[in-house]
Amino acid sequence: AASPEKLKRLLTGEFQSEYGYSTQGPGIVQRIFQTSVDRAQLEPLLSDLRVLRNIARDTSASSAIAVLGQVKDGADLRRAQLVAQAGGDRMVPLAIYDGEHLLDTARTQVAWTNALKMQVAGVIICLGLLGFIALSVLVKSFTRERPKKVSAVYLMDEYPTTT
Repeated sequence: AASPEKLKRLLTGEFQSEYGYSTQGPGIVQRIFQTSVDRAQLEPLLSDLRVLRNIARDTSASSAIAVLGQVKDGADLRRAQLVAQAGGDRMVPLAIYDGEHLLDTARTQVAWTNALKMQVAGVIICLGLLGFIALSVLVKSFTRERPKKVSAVYLMDEYPTTT
């Protein structure tokens, strides 16, 4: 966020006449950093620090160390935040058991392979077929003919007598 050469040059200029500890030193360093920092480059760093704060807030110290030990870049940091939010302190056994794949549990995208597409299509076809069967049974239950009475004694159809 701030060029080390520029900071060194400005700090050297400010502390040129100082030989010992100065009570104004921290204020001078803070003022120089605030004036020389590039805000556009500082924002991603602050974002990462907010993620670290959230991980520390959501978990214990040992859990935070377990998950942050696997982080290599910004994408890993976001996945670590998801794991911390989902697992909390329960992620320590997962980190111990399967440490190198801990952050893979927070995979947020699904790869749409041909096999997965075929499975989804099969589920949709099965649901359509089930809906068709349910609808046809419902229609048949309203449009069915009345059953004919069968005589229990003569095992023949009873028809109204014509006289």
